[in-house]
Amino acid sequence: MKQKRVSDEKLLEIIEKASDNFEGDFTVLESAIGALIVGRTVGWHGLRVCHSGRTFHRYEEILDIKFREVLPDRTEQSTRLRGVRMADKIGKFWQAISAGMIPAREAKVMDAR
Repeated sequence: MKQKRVSDEKLLEIIEKASDNFEGDFTVLESAIGALIVGRTVGWHGLRVCHSGRTFHRYEEILDIKFREVLPDRTEQSTRLRGVRMADKIGKFWQAISAGMIPAREAKVMDAR
């Protein structure tokens, strides 16, 4: 199965559009763009373990994308992140991310996506 990877052209398009439309603290835009760039290396699972759900979704809003639509779940580099390795040991990515606050049945459905 071929992994999603945002092309350089699409990446620049996303960044330019976000830059043109963004109003507010420029450092937040810079962080959102940085997350997108790093996400190309570690996948959106890697981004999700690095950021709170609120920050993750805020960056998606700023960039006007869904990370899972433009980035692979994981890459060969994903396991460099301790949070990804810990989630793997737990066995259910979404249950690990939500600190066990969702039922195992729901985590199983999320893992299937």
